Amino acid sequence: MVDLAPVRRARRLLASPAIAAFAIKGVNAASAFLTAVMLARLAGAEVVGNYALATATATLVGIGAVAGLDQVLVRSVAGDLKQGLSGRARATFQAIVRAVSRNSLILALLFLGLVIAGLVAEPLGGARHAFLVAVPGVAATAFFRLALGAVRAVGRPLAAQAVEALPSFLLLAVLAVLWLMRSPPTAVLAVLLFYSTWVVAALTGFAVAGRDRRGWADPEPVLLGPLQRAGLPLMAAGLLQAFGDWFALAAVGREVGTAEAGAFRIVAQIMSLFGMLVAVTDGWIGARVASDLRTGDLKTAWRRHRRATLTATLLAIPMLAATVLAPRWVLGTFFGPEFTIAATTLVIMSLGQLANVALGPNGTMLAMSGKGRQVLTITLACTLVLVILAFALMPRFGLEGAAAAYAGSILLRKTLMAIAARRAIR
Repeated sequence: MVDLAPVRRARRLLASPAIAAFAIKGVNAASAFLTAVMLARLAGAEVVGNYALATATATLVGIGAVAGLDQVLVRSVAGDLKQGLSGRARATFQAIVRAVSRNSLILALLFLGLVIAGLVAEPLGGARHAFLVAVPGVAATAFFRLALGAVRAVGRPLAAQAVEALPSFLLLAVLAVLWLMRSPPTAVLAVLLFYSTWVVAALTGFAVAGRDRRGWADPEPVLLGPLQRAGLPLMAAGLLQAFGDWFALAAVGREVGTAEAGAFRIVAQIMSLFGMLVAVTDGWIGARVASDLRTGDLKTAWRRHRRATLTATLLAIPMLAATVLAPRWVLGTFFGPEFTIAATTLVIMSLGQLANVALGPNGTMLAMSGKGRQVLTITLACTLVLVILAFALMPRFGLEGAAAAYAGSILLRKTLMAIAARRAIR
């Protein structure tokens, strides 16, 4: 008699929503990669460098504006809905939206003042006009992240993946039109297009979450203070992680040059293919793990962690083979000869991203269990390591020094997160 158990297991795997989530993320990664290819081919390293410096800086400020409340939203609302407390979930949602709105306005105005005063663009070697048009990106970043959190909180991870992929599709479509028109975008236009797609995605995400909120009860009294205090460690951890990404790019722009910063940004874009695998595992298990931990089901939470990690690692291996074994071919073929100066950088950063994927979404496990302070402590320590290594290695090794510092900090952070998660959740 033929054993049909493997066939049944395969059918269940293919029917799993997680497969659809990874498929959406894969298409998103492909569109983001093609977007980077088109921008590099159309505009060149100098424009890419100015665009990257401006968007990375404004996005960093926007992460500060959201203040970790996107993760608090997922954890609190998902837990409330699990317990049938929809009125409390509604009040939490409304309080967080108001807080992020206020933060976004204050930080956007502060960022604008600093740019006008010449304290941002010039020290980084970037173009001031690109930074000026990036100012609204502070709010766009905050609300994009908050919209994703809202969709995940209501228990729709596939919809969240689709909303997260929307900016890449939109930007790719616009760049394709510019490609056909043979009209190279300036850094200013590239920045405007980038954040415009985030605005569209944020509005879409709130619309999706709004459909589910219609059936919730009237809001119950909820204190904003505890939510903000819960978000502060998560904000600091997320801000420090984003600071690490920004610091590496900014250091290259300041110490080596804008064109080199453009090449570094392209390598970072390739690395985002690995980062998207991490993001999809985080987004897929986040609300589910929060619910599991709220009900004390630790076994199920870790099972979700193991499955997500294995899937992401298997998907990362083919990309790793290409970026490590043929880095010059990857950069020259897709982005152009002027980007091949970052071939060794691509190899070094690829090895760091392998650790990022293979060690799993332990930061999410800690955040969803309320261990935000541990996430903050680890991230702070690793950010300090990044800064120290960058200052030590970049004067001698340039791009490669920046890559080594970045990859080393990732390996350290992921290792410490894995140890902390195993100790905290057992």
